[in-house]
Amino acid sequence: MIVGIEKLRAILRKIPNWKAPGPDDVQGFWLKSMKTLHQPMALQLQEFLDGRGIPEWMTKGRTVLLIKDKAKGNAVGNYRPITCLPVMWKVLTGIIAENLYKHLHQSSLLPDEQKSCRKESRGTKDQLVIG
Repeated sequence: MIVGIEKLRAILRKIPNWKAPGPDDVQGFWLKSMKTLHQPMALQLQEFLDGRGIPEWMTKGRTVLLIKDKAKGNAVGNYRPITCLPVMWKVLTGIIAENLYKHLHQSSLLPDEQKSCRKESRGTKDQLVIG
């Protein structure tokens, strides 16, 4: 799998600009805007994919508990955890996911029963009607 600058930029376009950042406090907007960093980022991500190891900071997240229903108060089951991960991790996993999807699609390995997993596909209810 080759990480080129165009592939990196395609993944960065999908990253939301101002979502809650991970422990690195880097917003997606800044990685998109600093175009001079794209080539070094692509090279570094390529090294990770070539098996030279992923730094620990990329795999650490910040987990917060969000209340589901304010009317239920502080009941233990009334919270759901979300984990904010570093943007670089999202970019790396996005590149892997794109390549995996491309392989599955080109090799016809996605069964018809999994239509809703395909890109530009509608939800499962629509697939049952269309099916």
